[in-house]
Amino acid sequence: MKQMYYEVSVENNPFVKISPCERTFMLFHNEKHRMEMRCWTQFRNVPYCDNFNPEEHYLLVSLPKQPINPNLPYPKDVPSRRCIFRITFHMIFHKKIPMFQGKIEKGSIEKGNESFGIMTNWLLTKIEEHRLLYPLPKQKPMVSAPP
Repeated sequence: MKQMYYEVSVENNPFVKISPCERTFMLFHNEKHRMEMRCWTQFRNVPYCDNFNPEEHYLLVSLPKQPINPNLPYPKDVPSRRCIFRITFHMIFHKKIPMFQGKIEKGSIEKGNESFGIMTNWLLTKIEEHRLLYPLPKQKPMVSAPP
């Protein structure tokens, strides 16, 4: 479990402009082909911040080298370059806040989508850099003769 402390600018609030945050990361699985992590964030000095926590769940799974159809020829020496990266995000409310719960959820989801978009673009640039540094070996075309 790791913790990170940082400050976040608060929009649409006349009383608070900056909020200190504590983010806790917990790694559930760290295996050869699978990594799973959860992240909880606790805000400070914001109205009603003790009533909710955003939670994120990250899952990274590399796909196997074998094709889905085992009857097709497939070169065994070519590594798999495919993976699944899934991010989920939801709000956990500890207390009911009838007047502000919808506004908190809406703002959190909008900002969460914005930050996930930034993270996705960064990840895609890193994948492209990796492809340029480590290109796949050229393969011979596979031709199968009729039976």
